[in-house]
Amino acid sequence: MLVASNHLGGVALWTLDQDDHRGVCGEKWSITFEVIHGLGRAEYVDYVAAKQESLRELINHKISHTAREIGYYSDVQNHTMASLKEAELTQLQNDLAKLQDQQQKQWTQVQMSATLGGKPMPPLDQPSWKL
Repeated sequence: MLVASNHLGGVALWTLDQDDHRGVCGEKWSITFEVIHGLGRAEYVDYVAAKQESLRELINHKISHTAREIGYYSDVQNHTMASLKEAELTQLQNDLAKLQDQQQKQWTQVQMSATLGGKPMPPLDQPSWKL
């Protein structure tokens, strides 16, 4: 709530190695889930979706720019540079496909995290570490 109400860019954790990833002291990943709970489910999912969209937009912009460069080098009969740019374009398209695949896998994890591993989000007056 603090992040959203103050229009902050997000939350940063210094290190996650101190988080209880085995559940020895109770809930697994209590620090991580507290951050998620603090952001709120909708804000957390919106943040991840916006981040993913910005990465896709960046690569799509590079693809568009490289395609224009191919057109330019073809027009001026510089076939060497056009070939290099075509290889660059192919690499960018492969990078975009790989990113979309990774984001699909990450999206599943985000949705699981946003619901505390399938459990409903705790009410705001109940700390998540007491679940």
